[in-house]
Amino acid sequence: MFLKAGPDGSVQSVQQRPRRFLEAAAETAVFWDVDSCPNPSDDDILDYSLIDCNIISALQDHGYLGDVTIRAFSESNIIRDELFGTTGITLVPTDEGNRAEQIMHDMCLWITGHHRKQRANLMIISGAISNDLPRFVERIALLRSIGFNVIIAQPEIPSEALLSYVSDVWLWETLAAGGPSYNQTGSSQDDTVVFWDVEECPVADDTRLSVVYDNIISALENMGYHGRVSVTVYCPGDKLKHFAPFTTHVIGDQGSRADVIFRDVLDLASRRSEASNVMIISRGISEDSVYAKGLHLLRSLNYKVLLASPQSPSGEVLETVVAARWLWESLSAGGPPMDQTGSSQVVPQRVSSIVVSQTSASKQRVDNSFLFAAAVFWDVEDCPVALGLSPSLICDNIRSVLESKDFGYPGTVSFTAYGERNKLPDDFTSAGITFIPAGDREARATRIFEDLFTWAKTRREPSNFLIISRDITQDSAYAIAFQNLWLRRKNLLLAQPSSSGEDLGTVAAQWLWESLSSGGPPLTHSAPYGRRWPPLWNITSQANRRD
Repeated sequence: MFLKAGPDGSVQSVQQRPRRFLEAAAETAVFWDVDSCPNPSDDDILDYSLIDCNIISALQDHGYLGDVTIRAFSESNIIRDELFGTTGITLVPTDEGNRAEQIMHDMCLWITGHHRKQRANLMIISGAISNDLPRFVERIALLRSIGFNVIIAQPEIPSEALLSYVSDVWLWETLAAGGPSYNQTGSSQDDTVVFWDVEECPVADDTRLSVVYDNIISALENMGYHGRVSVTVYCPGDKLKHFAPFTTHVIGDQGSRADVIFRDVLDLASRRSEASNVMIISRGISEDSVYAKGLHLLRSLNYKVLLASPQSPSGEVLETVVAARWLWESLSAGGPPMDQTGSSQVVPQRVSSIVVSQTSASKQRVDNSFLFAAAVFWDVEDCPVALGLSPSLICDNIRSVLESKDFGYPGTVSFTAYGERNKLPDDFTSAGITFIPAGDREARATRIFEDLFTWAKTRREPSNFLIISRDITQDSAYAIAFQNLWLRRKNLLLAQPSSSGEDLGTVAAQWLWESLSSGGPPLTHSAPYGRRWPPLWNITSQANRRD
């Protein structure tokens, strides 16, 4: 939000509006006073080339998606021209002590020469703005009156008076590093990330894309979602040119588009440290679709889930995880959702279900658990305890397999078991296993999916996951999830009652459940991702030598 001076001299808060379509698609011209906002780094040649990219990246992350041109102003005896030779920045030599006037003059020439009738964003990077604030504010007011959007970057924290006149403000060091604006870091509003299948939810032939985009923002604002809005669209190649202002994925087949949207939703949930709002605009959103497990995951991570589709999304269970649902016809016109729960719905927090047990052998070693922790997610209905075994003995057998020379995963191991409702067997809890009465088979698979990603999200180091369940390789949601986790350097291990017959490149080892529960060898075993780092015995021996 902005701080703005009220008529009585008091400071008032003003909601920051999301980027409108014309601002988002418009060109941004950057006018940079290099002498008052110099390179924050000592490595001039390297970092001047990076600053160019970082400014563009910061603008795009904040919703300014059009072309960017950068003009840098400096006294000729201070900045060498060759420092900008490999960048897209135009260096403009200035006279001593006259940079501010020359920047404003150059800006006026740019406006009259290139954009007499076009909307554009103007960014001014200068450390001299506060020196003559009244005159500067007067010029900004003039630019805004003729339709230009003004953005500022400066070294010091902006004053309330300046914040009330400009659209966005960056601190210079943050902008040079590609970071968020001062408005973003000072705002408590959540972003809304939109994933839009434009083939299934198209723009009407007689409606401009800019109108639909602004209507989506208006509909969100009416429900209390005032943060920044970013949009990714998914469409066939022949429609790409119509959606140029947005991040675009070219996918023709409907099933493929759903898979890619689901992949991007998982990537968002994996990367973001703070929850935001997620809107999916697509057809076929139901408990039976690939989206279902992703929606449950977002809910468990405290995201607010918003849906829009041509028909009413099916499935009573979805009502428990979705904050608001629109018909696409209504959302594209800026209308209300099918219900009015919206942003007032409280998303329940999920308490972690992980209980850690540690082998006595790992206590005697150097503590490598920070390198190779392992979590076991066990569907005890699909893979029950065989006669002659017990949950405690099975845990010991699994630990022995993981600690064997073939795998080398000593350290902490957590066990979570998932069963039917109204069951809480004592032999599991006494073995140090967390038991979750999740429900039927689909409910168990969904809960394992949620806990798997929640556990992975809290661990930045390479770590290992063992999933014990039936036919999980046939679930498209899990197949996409395995790829996401593998790319994040997580080792995936799998045990099933019968062989899937598939060689999954993202899974390091596969067992038959009967073999694993008895401590037997895997059916397949490839070098896991984490083993590309130095072997554990090297780390252990080096630590012992230090002792």
